[in-house]
Amino acid sequence: MSSSADPSVAVTASVPPAALSPFASVPVLVVLAATLSLHLPAIGAYGIFIDELYYLACAERLAWGYVDHPPVIAWVTWFARALAGDWLPGLRLPALAAGLATIAMGALMARELGGGRFAQTLTAALVALAPLLVFHRHVLSMNAFDVLFIAGLFWIVLRIDGLEVSGARRQAVERWWIALGALGGLALLTKLTPAFFGVGFGLAVLVAPQRRWLRRRGPWLAVALSGAIFLPHVMWQIAHGWPTLEFMHNASTIKNRALSPTEFLLGHVSNAGHVAFLVIVVGWIVALAAPRRRFLAVGYLATLVLFAVGGGKPYYLGAALPLVFALGTVAIERWTRRLAWARFLRVALIVLVVAAGLPALPSVLPILPPPVAAQYFEAIGGTPESAENKEVGPLPQHFADMFGHRQLVEDVAAVRDALPLAEQESLAIFGVSYAQAGAIDFYGPGFDLPPAMSGHNTYLLWGPTPKAHEADVWLVLGGSREAVEASFADVELGALSDDPYAMPWRRNLPIWIAREPRRALDDEWRSLKLFE
Repeated sequence: MSSSADPSVAVTASVPPAALSPFASVPVLVVLAATLSLHLPAIGAYGIFIDELYYLACAERLAWGYVDHPPVIAWVTWFARALAGDWLPGLRLPALAAGLATIAMGALMARELGGGRFAQTLTAALVALAPLLVFHRHVLSMNAFDVLFIAGLFWIVLRIDGLEVSGARRQAVERWWIALGALGGLALLTKLTPAFFGVGFGLAVLVAPQRRWLRRRGPWLAVALSGAIFLPHVMWQIAHGWPTLEFMHNASTIKNRALSPTEFLLGHVSNAGHVAFLVIVVGWIVALAAPRRRFLAVGYLATLVLFAVGGGKPYYLGAALPLVFALGTVAIERWTRRLAWARFLRVALIVLVVAAGLPALPSVLPILPPPVAAQYFEAIGGTPESAENKEVGPLPQHFADMFGHRQLVEDVAAVRDALPLAEQESLAIFGVSYAQAGAIDFYGPGFDLPPAMSGHNTYLLWGPTPKAHEADVWLVLGGSREAVEASFADVELGALSDDPYAMPWRRNLPIWIAREPRRALDDEWRSLKLFE
């Protein structure tokens, strides 16, 4: 049966490269420009994000690994700081650039799936407005790059499939497998989520015509190259006793809030946008019905199950959004092609996507002043729950974690200034969390404060500062009096640091003045470990 007689095949069959539609450069550029105009006014709003402080600390200690993440984000942060210094908008520009590239990559995937101008434009708009991806573009973190690299991996897979259908020479296809392996290694050095996608989509290939790939050397070359690129991080893990495994176990059992599969799916829907998720459903159904695209539908579902059952957070699956958006938009474009009123319907759908996406922006982009934002969340039904086992305040965690850091450093400096001069000159600072230690390391030089220490994640591996062994007084940031008294004989409260918009666990944060340590620092240090 010809593809024109079978709509499902027409929607999803691979299109030879020569038959691909031109790239919709003008409308995609419009989407990129509109996205940029939304992000630039907000790029420095509220303050530095809690994880940005940690990545800045990691960037000062470049290595092949860290307790809670691979090394790429530290390299990117080092580069951003080398160019922008401590200017927050400049530090965030790499994430914004990665987010813009992801929008373009979504359009390219729609094109590779056979999509024309409409499908490419709608895919770009969906990627631009997906709430999760909006926030990923706003802060400097591994997530923006994780999504971009995984989108690139999907695009290469689609390109390989299209080349095979077009009858390209095996050598030409093999070069793309090598590209896939190189990008896969870089993606793994960014975040470990590509491994889960690899398992999910690898299993899906077994139930699709693409299982023939496994009889060729291309996929195995890709796996070997990815492993070779990732190997230095594995060696780092071995040298440090596999700390990431301990971190992942503690995060899933202690730190993160347990989600049922239904809660996971609802979180994924919210991350995509409710109207946008309907587009995903359309694309998934059509892809499942077509043999050549079945591995994409099954792989998406398998990866969803892996994350949901394995205790992952819904945002882990967000890297699949550009692909599944593209599947849906291409299906819709093919279905509407023969309708007399197709142009009206397509324009209406783009308007609907934009109209549904814009009201959600204040939830994920700091475009409202904090008091107004607090009122906004109250008006829409309250502040969303934290993905972690933590109480939330007037702002959701992803906003609240941008407040209180500089205030803490100012308060620490004030406590330091009230000490006798001899103790000021023999001072050590310890943060219970990397939030406090990172704030001291970032803002502290402006207040002539010494570098901070912590037992939280990779701070533990960095060990005590050289002068900590001779310190006469410690300022301990956070923790209970009982916990501090277990390590010091003389403890007094120096101050409480507060910001009304910070997470409740960081409000009224105690700054303890601690003297007379009960044990030698080297004996005490390992007991301070907090991997979560």
